[in-house]
Amino acid sequence: MKDGILQAFSCSFCSISYSSQIYLDNHVRRFHYEEFKRGQKSEQEDANGDLEAKGRSTSQQISSYGRSHRQKQDKVHHCSVCRKNHQGLHTEDTSYDFSECGKSFTGPCAHLIRTGVKSRHCEQCGKTFNHTDHFQRHQRIHTGEKPFPCSECGKSFTQKCHLKLHHRIHTGEKPFQCSDCGKNFSNQGSLQQHKRIHTGEKPYHCSYCGRTFSHQSSLKEHLRIHTGEKPYCCSECGKSFTHLKALQQHQHTHTGEKPFLCRQCGKSFKEQRTLRRHQRIHSGEKPYQCLQCGKALKYHSSLQKHQAVHTGLKPYYCFQCGKTFTQQSGLQRHQRIHTGEKPYHCSLCGKSFTQDSNRKKHQRIHTRASCNFSTKLLTQKSPNAEM
Repeated sequence: MKDGILQAFSCSFCSISYSSQIYLDNHVRRFHYEEFKRGQKSEQEDANGDLEAKGRSTSQQISSYGRSHRQKQDKVHHCSVCRKNHQGLHTEDTSYDFSECGKSFTGPCAHLIRTGVKSRHCEQCGKTFNHTDHFQRHQRIHTGEKPFPCSECGKSFTQKCHLKLHHRIHTGEKPFQCSDCGKNFSNQGSLQQHKRIHTGEKPYHCSYCGRTFSHQSSLKEHLRIHTGEKPYCCSECGKSFTHLKALQQHQHTHTGEKPFLCRQCGKSFKEQRTLRRHQRIHSGEKPYQCLQCGKALKYHSSLQKHQAVHTGLKPYYCFQCGKTFTQQSGLQRHQRIHTGEKPYHCSLCGKSFTQDSNRKKHQRIHTRASCNFSTKLLTQKSPNAEM
């Protein structure tokens, strides 16, 4: 018994074991009907003569089965193939006869699969399976085997169904359509997530603050606010971030890379969202509308500032002087008055400023001075050129 797992649900008539009470109940009704009925009250059998006669006929059949089945019990062994107790199912023969139902099976555990007994046991983690193909797929978790490669890009997958989903990236196939807005998706899961936009469903709850989310990934990212977890670390300076996108944006600081280019004016940006904001200058798009007065604005931050006109709400409070602000960024700028912090530096003369807008204004002094100096040089050279 050391190399197997004992089943929790055993038949009291024949000692066959099952992984579920449902399978056991089905077995008793099918093969031990008479034995089961004997335990019932005797007047139930007398209530109907026809049933009693039929019961006697059934009793003879089951008694015949019982003798042959008890003979098999003498050969009970602990099976090394599927790690269960059987009545001599696993032999060297190519076919396997089961005495209870008289059926024959070509595979050693075929009958057990149909009766619910889990015949495959993973020695790595102890998990059991009732289908060989399920067991084989599971083992790839431990071996790392990925036998299904993509013919387009060479990426490999553990399951064929995952490769099929991946192929849609190359083909552009999107067979799942939203009945509300007509948008198409490559897989059913993405469609289900999208539908929550229409239904407003947010099934994922934060246990810390009660906030709800439509996607599990969004909840996972949100939880880092409470736990303080910052799993993404910059290899250049060691700074850590809660989100991968934040790390990628930060890395542009070291490289100076601005990969997002505006095709209309040629200006480049470090972040895609900054490019999208910039493009509204050219398009004139104003996607944020005030529900109070209908005014449309280009930026979400502009809408928040505008809404303070209607609400008068200033939730950000300075503990130094008591002044309140509509936005956190306004409070942060104000607090530099108290702290004396000047984080914005002129690259030409080194002068520091509390606000970036003041630094930009200051740098125009250098630009104008440079232009004036160039003009003066040209003026001085022009008489000599004429001579």
